[in-house]
Amino acid sequence: MPSAAPTINRVALKVTQSAFVIRLIAIVAALMASFGHPLDVSALACCVIAGLTSYLGLTRPDLLVAVTRHPSIALVDVLLIASATALGGPISPFVLAVLTTAVLLGLWVDLVSGLIVIATLTSIYAIGIYGRGLTGNDHAMTIVVVPFVYLMLWYLAFTLKRALDQQDRNERTLRDAIATAAASEERASVARQLHDSVAKTVQGIVMSASALPVYLERDPGRAVDIASDVQDMAGTAVHEIRQIMGNLRSRTSEQPLGEAALDVITTWQLRTGRTAHIEIAPEVDAHDEAIRYELLVILQEALDNVHKHAGSTAEASVKLAIEGQDCLLVVADNGRGADPVQVDRAASAGHVGIKGLHERMARIGGRVLWDSAPGEGTTLTCTVHSRGLLEV
Repeated sequence: MPSAAPTINRVALKVTQSAFVIRLIAIVAALMASFGHPLDVSALACCVIAGLTSYLGLTRPDLLVAVTRHPSIALVDVLLIASATALGGPISPFVLAVLTTAVLLGLWVDLVSGLIVIATLTSIYAIGIYGRGLTGNDHAMTIVVVPFVYLMLWYLAFTLKRALDQQDRNERTLRDAIATAAASEERASVARQLHDSVAKTVQGIVMSASALPVYLERDPGRAVDIASDVQDMAGTAVHEIRQIMGNLRSRTSEQPLGEAALDVITTWQLRTGRTAHIEIAPEVDAHDEAIRYELLVILQEALDNVHKHAGSTAEASVKLAIEGQDCLLVVADNGRGADPVQVDRAASAGHVGIKGLHERMARIGGRVLWDSAPGEGTTLTCTVHSRGLLEV
């Protein structure tokens, strides 16, 4: 199986493009400075080839990966630049092109290969100096400073490369940690859903089935009703399991939050035969996929609770909007409602429905307000910043 192509760091790419631009400017400046003077054909050819490689570096960032895998490509390019510098003189504008090439070597070539290229380039530069009869006493800037600047630029770029590589490793580690945490949270979420829905339904099936032998002897008609209830509860359990599996497979990032919420509501209406009053702002969306996922799961759970607990005649309403910088989800019904004291007791006994909603919103930096009373319906209000958890 072929390995995936490595990604290019955006910072390294920006620095590289800047170096290529400077190199092109240096080549153009050298050519302009040569007007009125004879220009060696080999030097001109080197300039043209170096200009083409600079243009390719600007327009084809994927070629930089090839340089990383095959440092000899960089050696050929550097030899061309160095040859043009030697032919034009060590104090010509071509020196600028050599200096920017040091940055490219530091960013894209490994340590050993980079040192080999540097040694080659320095040797060619020294040959150019002594071939023109320059002495160290008269041309200290040319002999010492230029190679020193070249080495410093290479070292700075190489240090930047190592820092960027470390940053990439840290980001991959962070992504792996987030994925592990998300998987752990999802397992806990599945456990809550199994406890609050499937477990209750199966428990009802067990209790009804255990009563069947008694009613078969005493009241066969009642036994038939109980058997029918068992069948209905078994169908409900199958649906709940399928729903949990569907939530695990769902990808909330494929469409905006408003559209995904409308799909959830529509599916719920078709399945239950109920009607929900919908108020979804057309521009509503969230930048973080975790926000979309949690809000959609909470919306699904809230609608299912309306169907299970609000009563057969209860009506539901859903509001999804952006208020300021917050994303607001409100699910309400006018059903039988619930006693908060009884809900707290149920939570203490291990029924974690409301607690699970708080945990979900806490993971994305949001908050939940649950308001209900006997005979007055239930309102669930979720508020979260549209960008999720923020550094204050």
